[in-house]
Amino acid sequence: MTTVTAKQLRENLSLYLDRMEAGEEIAVIRHSAIIGRLKPAQKARKGNGMAVVAAIGEYHKYLDDNGIKFDVDLNKSVKELYHEALNNDPKYAQYVTKRR
Repeated sequence: MTTVTAKQLRENLSLYLDRMEAGEEIAVIRHSAIIGRLKPAQKARKGNGMAVVAAIGEYHKYLDDNGIKFDVDLNKSVKELYHEALNNDPKYAQYVTKRR
């Protein structure tokens, strides 16, 4: 981790931004004490589309095996679909508040 003063950071901002972009963490000091750390953003992980498709297939099999009807409306958000699935699952019905 690199340590810089606020003045050094201000005067060479693009240099330190490039170093952060390369994955380096930078500590900023004032009056000999660290006042903060600048960390690079975490890169988005690339998902495995086939794993998602397999998981959805397993979930549909679970629903079918347990006699739970669940028709997917592609215009709904994931959160809406999740709550709908819980509302339709008798195992969770006692814990879910029905929405009007």
